[in-house]
Amino acid sequence: MAIRWKSGELDELKKQIDRYNRKIARLKKAGTDLGMGSLPERAQLRTAKKFETRAELNAYKKSMERVLKPGSEKLITTKGGIKIPKYERDEMNALNARINARRRKAWTRAEEARRKGDLPLMGRIRDNEAKPRRGLNSVTPAGYKEYKRVAKNEGSIDFTARKAALYRQSYYKMIDRLFTEQDARKIKRRLGQIPDRKLAEKTVDNEEISLSIGSPPAMGSDPIATLIAQGLVKAFPNEFKDVDLYALPPKSLLNPSVNNEPDDELRQRVYDYTGTELDDFLPY
Repeated sequence: MAIRWKSGELDELKKQIDRYNRKIARLKKAGTDLGMGSLPERAQLRTAKKFETRAELNAYKKSMERVLKPGSEKLITTKGGIKIPKYERDEMNALNARINARRRKAWTRAEEARRKGDLPLMGRIRDNEAKPRRGLNSVTPAGYKEYKRVAKNEGSIDFTARKAALYRQSYYKMIDRLFTEQDARKIKRRLGQIPDRKLAEKTVDNEEISLSIGSPPAMGSDPIATLIAQGLVKAFPNEFKDVDLYALPPKSLLNPSVNNEPDDELRQRVYDYTGTELDDFLPY
């Protein structure tokens, strides 16, 4: 759902974006020494208009404010010996805080699932996915490039939205593996009416329709397809009210040799884009 803009709010935002982009242009023209840092990316009004929540918009504005602070381009040296502008230090700290907040949320959900005995359905969480990310002061110059890359990816404002979109792709792959081509189209057409985040939120913890239950072949694709069909009807009654999923035959009945494992290409795409293994995938 798009943000409801207040009167004059877009005009004020455009002014802030213009000031921010002008400062970046000045720093670039002056050849400012940025040490191991870099110039921030230019901001765009159309990017801000795509945000779905106030939290995302506020994070975008605060990122610009860090650059707009007088003297933010001056070099500082971290305890680890990294020379970067003040704005980049502050941005890295903000991104790190956002990453750790998301990891705490994911770990809390995993702990809750463990108490209920549902952890296998949520996939495994590796140690580096669960524990807090280390702070900037503990990073050396040799490790800063990779530290910054992960921070900008996993700490980006739209990271949750991108993971949810990838989760949808993974979910569709599972549907394609379990159902015939015609029936898979019917299911995906209905699922397409559901926003990415809602699809992830409603399915990731649901033992009947989770992505993890559709990936391993332990149960055999026949009962899995039946379980998912029934679960989708219950989870999304409005979208599937005119489709009798109970009557859709699993693909395994037509092709008993169907491979139910996620393909290597999908696994690699998820890992390259999110830094997360498909088996450990949580869209939060």
